[in-house]
Amino acid sequence: MTSGAAQRENRCEEGLAESAPLLSSPRDGNEGRGKAKNHSSLFFKIYAVVFCVNLGFQILAPAQTQIYETIYCSQWYRRHPIDSLPPTSKIPESYCKIGPVQTQISTLKGWYEFFSAAPSLLLSIPMGMLTDAIGRRHLMILNVTVLCLTQVWTTFVTWSDGQIPLRAVWLGASLNFLSGGVIVTELLFVCILTDISPSDRIVETFFRTTAFGHFSKVIGPVVAATLMRFDPWLAVYLGLALLVITVMLVATVPETIHLQAAAGHDGAGAHQEDQIAASPIESQRGNSSTWRQLNLRRLIKVWSDWRLVFIAITYPFRLVCYALSDLLQRYVSDRYGWTLADATLIYSLQAVGAGLVLFTLLPMISARIDVRYAFSAIQKNVVLSRASLFVLAVAFAVIGLAPHPAVMVVGLLLETLSTGFPATLRALATALIDADDKGRVFSVLAIAETLSVMLAYPFTATLFNIGLRRGGGSWLGLPYDVISVAAALGCAVMCLLRFERPVRLV
Repeated sequence: MTSGAAQRENRCEEGLAESAPLLSSPRDGNEGRGKAKNHSSLFFKIYAVVFCVNLGFQILAPAQTQIYETIYCSQWYRRHPIDSLPPTSKIPESYCKIGPVQTQISTLKGWYEFFSAAPSLLLSIPMGMLTDAIGRRHLMILNVTVLCLTQVWTTFVTWSDGQIPLRAVWLGASLNFLSGGVIVTELLFVCILTDISPSDRIVETFFRTTAFGHFSKVIGPVVAATLMRFDPWLAVYLGLALLVITVMLVATVPETIHLQAAAGHDGAGAHQEDQIAASPIESQRGNSSTWRQLNLRRLIKVWSDWRLVFIAITYPFRLVCYALSDLLQRYVSDRYGWTLADATLIYSLQAVGAGLVLFTLLPMISARIDVRYAFSAIQKNVVLSRASLFVLAVAFAVIGLAPHPAVMVVGLLLETLSTGFPATLRALATALIDADDKGRVFSVLAIAETLSVMLAYPFTATLFNIGLRRGGGSWLGLPYDVISVAAALGCAVMCLLRFERPVRLV
């Protein structure tokens, strides 16, 4: 999961259209805070799950990349022997920084992400409706187990040292037809967090949950880089062990669907649509209620709100950022001549900044806006989204054009200021929906996410390969340059949209 995990806010706007929930009362907020205290142990379990699963992937990913490089490099020089190659069994890493080898790695990883995301197109909506109907727990256990098994398969393929074609790792993506993959897993995390969070503290919950994912990036790359200096397989074994621990942790998380009404998410929309589908609590009282939860008419009605459609269109920027983050290790290694192990440490530096921003700075900014302005949830999150896109555009431009590693590091630190962008979009969606529609709404967002994954990873890999064919150097920053322009255009579009002016509090 990318740092990955989920973020949300649910203060609703006064006077919203009838498709949006009503503003929560102060009493609801107080009750929500009391519930949050009672659920503190559950929060810690979720934080532990997010930390462990991200830590496992942060340790696995760079080690797997080095193993891919070693296998492809060995195969290349067996077919194209050269006299300058040292007479040792292990080819020096510097000899593997050539276009033909790096292109194969880029293609392998890009298409793996494509095939991993494809099942989400078919399963996002069914899984989203199912989680509203039967609950979250069993689906979460299934999804995390499948994530673990896909990495076991990848390890099995790479263990053969090239005897099994590396493209066989793509077959592991077929396991996602059982669960929907990483994107549906994030959907389930989102639903659980909104179930147990009070309505006036949701955005802070999402910021801090995501921060735990970034904190794992502080430790993971350091551990991976250290182990990779001895043997990358040590990092692979540790990463797999952490994923197994994650499965065991998830098995201890209780069902939360019955807690969502107590978290302060009840709205008028639920009463307006009683004849279409039952509430999440009622959905567990019989098969007839469950089938009403699976009614597609309700899904269509919920998505008749153009504001949700706009969020779904804007949402793919999040996955483009993940694709560029995945590319960062090889970009730094190839452009500045660093080893893959050293380039892995860049993730730790970036994660420190992102973790601190998400855990402290963004919650402080959110609280400051609430104190200074009478923003509705929609207004505040639109402002934060505009600012995030602007920072993202500037940061990627700096990273892509950086002539020196120090300038690139400045760009990475600047990028951390935009890490709240996914949270603001999801928070905006949460403010527009009723409690028992979360699975439906986030399932459609998951489809938008899936499509962006299927396009973003191959697209950035193609741009990186173009840079390699152009001779490297500044051309390797082409993926960052193109996405910088796209983010700038997205920011301009959001700025053209007009929203109600906030009232300044004196």
